[in-house]
Amino acid sequence: MRPIARLIINRVAAFVVFLLLVIVLNILVSYTRLSFFHSIVDFINGNILFLGLIALVVVLGEVFGMLKFPFNLPHPVFSAAGALLILYFVFDIFAFLIEISSVSISIPFSLIFKVISILVFLVILITGYYHIFKNMPERQRRLEKPRHEERKETPRKVVKKVKRK
Repeated sequence: MRPIARLIINRVAAFVVFLLLVIVLNILVSYTRLSFFHSIVDFINGNILFLGLIALVVVLGEVFGMLKFPFNLPHPVFSAAGALLILYFVFDIFAFLIEISSVSISIPFSLIFKVISILVFLVILITGYYHIFKNMPERQRRLEKPRHEERKETPRKVVKKVKRK
C-alpha cells in the first residue's frame, strides 16, 4: 500500500476510534450524576466539528509533506494552520477550565494568545518553506539526472590482437 493511502487510513481510523470514545462518554453521562463529568462531555460534544476540522487540516499538511517538490509547497501553510487551530482549541480548554473552576484571572489571555498564535504561525511557515527550499536542489538533482549520466557506458578494454606467425 502506498504511504499516503496508509497515512490517510491510519488518521481516519484514529478519528473513528475517537468518535467511538465520545459515544461511550455520552452513554456514560446518562449513568452518572457528576456535573463535572457532564460539563466535560458537553465541552467535547460542542467541539467535535472543530476537532474534525483540526484533524482534516493536519492530515492535509502531512499528505502535502509527503509529496515531492513542487507539490509539497502547501505543506507549511497547512501545518501552520493546523498548529493555529490546535492553539485555538488549547485556548478553549483553558477558558473551559477557568469557567468550571470559578476562578477569576486578571491576566489578559486574549492578548497573550494573539501574540503566541502569530509567532507560532510565522515560525512554522518560515521553517517549513526554509526546509523545502533548502532541500530543493538536492531533490531536483535526484529527480532530473542529466542524460549523459544515464547512458554512461563502461569503458571498453582495448585488446590488441597478437599476430601469430
